[in-house]
Amino acid sequence: MSKFLFISTYDLRRNTSGNIRTVALMNSLHDAGHIVHCLFVPTNNVSDKSIYENLIKIDKLITFPRTEVVCVTQSKETPKEDTSISGAMRGWLIKTYSKLSVYDVFRLPLFKLKKGDLSELDDTYDYIVSSSEPRSSHLFAEKIIRMKKYQAKWILYWGDPMSNDVASDKLFGNREAKEEHRLISVSDISVYTNPCAVSYMKGKYPKLASKITWIPTTDFKKDNSVVETGDVAKIGYFGDYRQMYRNIDPFYQACVENHLDAVIIGGGDKELHSEGTVKVHGRMSRDEVKSYELECGILIVLENFSKTGNCIQVPGKLYHYGLTYKYILVITESSNIAKEYERFNRFIFVPNVKDKIAGVIKDIQSGKYASMKIGPVEGFKYEKIANDFISVIR
Repeated sequence: MSKFLFISTYDLRRNTSGNIRTVALMNSLHDAGHIVHCLFVPTNNVSDKSIYENLIKIDKLITFPRTEVVCVTQSKETPKEDTSISGAMRGWLIKTYSKLSVYDVFRLPLFKLKKGDLSELDDTYDYIVSSSEPRSSHLFAEKIIRMKKYQAKWILYWGDPMSNDVASDKLFGNREAKEEHRLISVSDISVYTNPCAVSYMKGKYPKLASKITWIPTTDFKKDNSVVETGDVAKIGYFGDYRQMYRNIDPFYQACVENHLDAVIIGGGDKELHSEGTVKVHGRMSRDEVKSYELECGILIVLENFSKTGNCIQVPGKLYHYGLTYKYILVITESSNIAKEYERFNRFIFVPNVKDKIAGVIKDIQSGKYASMKIGPVEGFKYEKIANDFISVIR
């Protein structure tokens, strides 16, 4: 049995892929008999009931600044943009800071952190895990380790590589790479979520290759006796689609033009409208999304763009959907992900081209893939992930 401290500068109660990844790993370790504590930075933003109920299962939950940890039900739609002068100024300052700084605005509360704020932490831990996103979580952990003089093994748990994050629009990429190299150097292990990232990072930092590894992402604990296949006539995309890193247009147009029964739920900077058989909604809580997800027999994973030409950022939903009994259509921007994950014989891959997407969907619906083994991927299961994590960090 080991004692873990997880650290995040983000509000872990919110419904994001990164939060699901982190909380599911903590729960898996806890259920495997390990002691799990967590320190995170709360915000005034709404939280998600499903995430919250899983977050509070661990042994100790601590916040900085100290505040009562409760759940506020997430609203159905994306909050409206603050159009006031102060709101516009705040948005401009955040955007400017994000472009100029290697780190994100979530690091700002850390400047006020004092040793007295850490009194609820235990004196010793075996492992300290800083989990991005956001990347400032690693700075938070570094400061805490220094303040408390911890001798624990420090694990960087990455959602995406720091200097190859397609969602990053930093002006000084060389500074990102230097900081990324420094973090991996001063920590003990860097754990990524996919083998594509590991191959890229080992090639980029060959002297640090022994410190770089990965485990799959998992989802919250499920009742494996329940088999939900959904209706193959219904298609669902449940995720964000900011144009900086995902192109949803070909899928949307394929569904509209071919009168496919599809639902899109998520946030983005591209305005999509419900049209005909295609229904579009803003962000929803995890429980609300689940109700739509259950109806769909085909689930869509939209691959990110890549700064390198070959994608190394695998959406967490590929793993989450890999635990279902539904068809999973991965819309690709490169050949990298397909080459790595086709060995599971669980995913159907198609280039992000409108007519090809429509063609494959029709093939699925006509029974062309009826012989494909549909079911949870063994390596992605919640019950397995704790042992995998322990094995790579030891």
